[in-house]
Amino acid sequence: MRGVNPFVVGVLVVLAGCSDITYEGGGPLRVELTSVPTSATVDQTVEFTVAAWGSVLSRAIIAYGDGVADTVAASGAQSMSARRDHVFLAPGSYTVVATVEDVAQGTMTAEITIPVVTP
Repeated sequence: MRGVNPFVVGVLVVLAGCSDITYEGGGPLRVELTSVPTSATVDQTVEFTVAAWGSVLSRAIIAYGDGVADTVAASGAQSMSARRDHVFLAPGSYTVVATVEDVAQGTMTAEITIPVVTP
């Protein structure tokens, strides 16, 4: 095994076989959801930003309250931020929910309400 450190390979094998792994770093699971603007007219683009912090983030799901949702992969990061644009097609009051999943800490949600009026 020229060029491969057998000690490192052995450590990787041991870690891969552990079933009782704990995740450190990143701190407690937190999620924030913001929008610009905070109210809109029909057919106006609203920019949503979801930010999350945790241990091993897997994904964030943004449900816009009108039957449409976006999923953002986090790939095991300890923090993430994603921006998504959305257009509401009818007037109403929409509760937008961001759900963040963390492999070590479960899920957490944040929500905001966007009033949408006819122009």
